[in-house]
Amino acid sequence: MKIALAQVNPTVGDFKGNLAKILSFTKQAERRSSDLCIFPEMAITGYPARDLLLNRDFIDDNLKTLDRLAGRVGRMAVIVGYAARSSSTTGKGLFNAGAFIREGKVRKVFHKMLLPAYDVFDEDRYFDPADHVTTASLKGTRLGLSICEDIWNDPALWKQRFYTVDPVELLAREGAELLVTISASPFTIGRRSMRRSILKNIAAKYQMPVVYVNQVGGNDQLVFDGCSLAVNRDGELLAAGRAFGEDLIIVDTGAAPLRGPWVEEPLQETVYDTLALGVRDYARKCGFRAAVIGLSGGITLRLPRASP
Repeated sequence: MKIALAQVNPTVGDFKGNLAKILSFTKQAERRSSDLCIFPEMAITGYPARDLLLNRDFIDDNLKTLDRLAGRVGRMAVIVGYAARSSSTTGKGLFNAGAFIREGKVRKVFHKMLLPAYDVFDEDRYFDPADHVTTASLKGTRLGLSICEDIWNDPALWKQRFYTVDPVELLAREGAELLVTISASPFTIGRRSMRRSILKNIAAKYQMPVVYVNQVGGNDQLVFDGCSLAVNRDGELLAAGRAFGEDLIIVDTGAAPLRGPWVEEPLQETVYDTLALGVRDYARKCGFRAAVIGLSGGITLRLPRASP
């Protein structure tokens, strides 16, 4: 299967701009004969949307944008993240969701099961957790559909687990043959190697390829580094996305793995790139056209001369 990993930089609440970006990457993926194009977690709304998720109009606009996108999708399937309403009369009333779209319609909807509420995350303030996992079929392959934190609970990697359930294990039981993960995972030092370890362990444990699409860009105080990944059923690297930039990565799940060692950028360069992207996107997404930078050499204190 030929899969396009659309590593995009959405802006929170810019539904028109986010849709235009998604459609642009979709067309590029179609021109490259992809069977499936995958976008990050909450790509329609931008992540994190925080208290905007409590605004009814915001959710309505996000759903209208999903409908517009679905109407433009043809034979190539598209997976994209958005905020879905719940039909339940209890709970928060929203899901962190993904849509599997093909031939003008949303064919499957899947919900995030594990909602992080630590560090910079506060998802259980806004969302209800999924009560089941979801698969979809494409070209004779059963896809296991997951969202970000859902892959971060493997008992082989964590001494202390935050959750009692492992969605990846549930997907494997449902017959998933290829795991798709849409993500908005912010950059921290050491996180890239941790992501790769997670994907490698899942692939080897369940003998299925894993494709992982991460958001890129700065949103408020968070910076997302991209670095989307694809590994084969043995955990060998098939493809890797750019760091700190948008990218469209075409992956053939049946191709030979990439050769050579996994190369990490020097820490100093990585930290610089993180700060540069964060400042650049903060100014661009807020509409700033100019900035005043104050530089100071310190304050000189003049003391009276001492009496002779």
